[in-house]
Amino acid sequence: MLLRVKAPMTIGTDIHGQYFDLLRFLNIADTPPKTNYLFLGDYVDRGKQSIETVCLLFAYKIKYPNNVFLLRGNHECQNINKMYGFWDECKRRYNAKLWKQFINLFNHLPVAALIEDRILCMHGGLSPELKNLNQI
Repeated sequence: MLLRVKAPMTIGTDIHGQYFDLLRFLNIADTPPKTNYLFLGDYVDRGKQSIETVCLLFAYKIKYPNNVFLLRGNHECQNINKMYGFWDECKRRYNAKLWKQFINLFNHLPVAALIEDRILCMHGGLSPELKNLNQI
């Protein structure tokens, strides 16, 4: 649930299915493995190309497992993305089974990363119940 990663790291977040914006970001910052990436979540919903967006990120993660890191955002939760567009996109373009497979995958994503034991990264805020990193 807590990744420990090394710097340098380029951080991105809240892509929300904006595939061409993601391509532009990768083009500017350079593609892996030349650049290391930590994405903080919210890959799906709202935009029209959530499937392409998340598939590209997962493909990079598979090809460059030590250069690309993906955290879970609140839109990688089935209750959220069922309301905000990802469910509809999967159903319209493919089927509900694909959506369920993505949900299963999202459920295995870590929720936080620590860069060089100095910079704590996550999609949302800290819980008042969190007293130390071991609780993550």
